[in-house]
Amino acid sequence: MLRKVFHPHTLQVYHLLSGLLHEPFTEALKLALRWQQCRQQSAEIWRHGGEHSVDQVHRRANEIDIPDLERLHTYLAAQPRGCVLATLHMGDYLHAILRIVSAFPDRRIVLLRRKAETAEEQGVFQHLSHIGLGFEVIRHGSSAVKGVIRALRAGHLVVMPFDLPQGWGPTQPLQVMETTMHWVAGPVQLAQRTRALIVPFVCYQHGQTTHCDLFPVLDTTSGLTSSSTKGLDTQQTSKVLGQQLADMASQVIRAYPEQWLHWHLLPEMMPNE
Repeated sequence: MLRKVFHPHTLQVYHLLSGLLHEPFTEALKLALRWQQCRQQSAEIWRHGGEHSVDQVHRRANEIDIPDLERLHTYLAAQPRGCVLATLHMGDYLHAILRIVSAFPDRRIVLLRRKAETAEEQGVFQHLSHIGLGFEVIRHGSSAVKGVIRALRAGHLVVMPFDLPQGWGPTQPLQVMETTMHWVAGPVQLAQRTRALIVPFVCYQHGQTTHCDLFPVLDTTSGLTSSSTKGLDTQQTSKVLGQQLADMASQVIRAYPEQWLHWHLLPEMMPNE
C-alpha cells in the first residue's frame, strides 16, 4: 500500500529511519515525509537561487544564526594556511556557505561540486558572481584533486562535503550513528597533503530559525602533539580525523534526522551491509 502513496526514496528512508534509528512506525513515517519536504525545499533553493536580488540573498544568509563566526574569522585571519570547510548536505547549506564566505572577503573561496552541472546550478553560480558573491567551482573528476591542492596550498578556503559515497572518490569506513558507512576520504586527505586546517560546519533548522554550528577546528599538522593522533601514520591519522567528522555528523543527524538530505544514498554508503 505504501508503495502506491510515497516516492520510492521516501519509502526507502522510512525503512532506514525505522531500522537505524529504531524509530516506531508512526514516527519513522512522519520523519520520512518531513525528509521528503526538506528535499523539495532544498531543490527549490537551487531552482530559484538565480532569481534573487543581492538584498534577498544577503537577507536570507544573514538570517542564519552562526554564533561562532566572528571567532572563526579572528582565528583564520591569523592563519595564512589553506582551510577545508567540511560540511554535510543538510538544511539550507547553500546560504550557510554564502554567510561564511561573506565573512572572508579577502580570501578566495573554492567550492567542490558534482561532475554534472545542472541548468539551475549554473544559473545560481552565474547570478551569485554577478552580484558579487562568486566563488570558483571545481568539478569532481580527474583534475579536481590538483585544483583543490593548488587552492589549499595558496591559502584559499575550499568547501567540501564529506557525506558522500564511493561514486565521488575513494572512501574510508567510519562509524556513523553506530553503523559502518563508507564516506569520502578526500576532504581529510587533501587537507593532510597540504597541511591545511579543517573547519566542520553543519546547517539545520530548529523552530523558525536556521542555525549553522561551527565545530572545533581540526589541525592536520598537530599529529605530534594531539593525544588522539600521536604516533600514528598518515593513513591512521586520516581515519581518526574522518571519525571525528563522522561523530560530529552523527550528533546533528540524530537530533534532526529529517533534515539530512542523503538518507537515500545509504545503500551506496553501506555496500557490504
